[in-house]
Amino acid sequence: MANTCKPCNTTVFKTLSANPSIQDLIDNGPNNVEVTSVSPSITVNKTTIGNKDTFELDYTPFIPLSINSFTNNLPLQLKGVTVTDFVLSWAYNKAVQIQTLNNGLTAPALSGISYTFPVTGQTVTSNITYQLSADDNTGDANAAIVANTSILFGNYIYRTQIAIADRNSINTTIINALNLPTLTKTIRTTRNITFTCESDATEYEVLLVPSGFSLTSGGQFKDVNTGFTGGWGKVLDINLTNEASFTEQYGVWVASNKNLNGLTFQII
Repeated sequence: MANTCKPCNTTVFKTLSANPSIQDLIDNGPNNVEVTSVSPSITVNKTTIGNKDTFELDYTPFIPLSINSFTNNLPLQLKGVTVTDFVLSWAYNKAVQIQTLNNGLTAPALSGISYTFPVTGQTVTSNITYQLSADDNTGDANAAIVANTSILFGNYIYRTQIAIADRNSINTTIINALNLPTLTKTIRTTRNITFTCESDATEYEVLLVPSGFSLTSGGQFKDVNTGFTGGWGKVLDINLTNEASFTEQYGVWVASNKNLNGLTFQII
């Protein structure tokens, strides 16, 4: 942006302490002026060619600090596991003057805008949230900004198919005979899951879901294409132990129909 002022006096520019108008910046003189007491960077330069004075305004607007990312490399763990070492990573949009971490961690020394911070010697066995706090100017009125990343602990939802004449004949003996590590399984912290059935004409589709996930009705199963519920029902409760030696109660849920191969359900 430029302004031309003819004639111009020869006194020096003044330094402003508030957001200035262009006229405020061009009212007094031949020298450069930089406004340093406000967050934007504003510089006025004067160029004289013959009897013409040209004033050029350079303006860099204030860019608020942001935390572009804050993550950890072990966001979801199996219940029963103890996390001792992990890595926190984060990045800002610009340099900061101070940064802190909670839960007894000391943030690394300031060195740019991106950080990879190995954490060792911890004993994390349950859900925990780490908070990063940062400020790019501790002398202004703007509060520090924060971001969070968590290590969460979940358990498996297991899925299998059982060939049996009547689903109500599925009992603890049959479930305990399953080789859990070989079943199709997904670590979850809630019941919400989408899965595609594989049962044939002789089999029932079976899901083992932690009781703590509050799955209470077969109506919470929905075919993603038709809304069909599949007649799912809970046939029994049983305690199961995962591969990290954590034991909790599970509900054994079975579809009412065999041969659901290819249907995709969602638990809501």
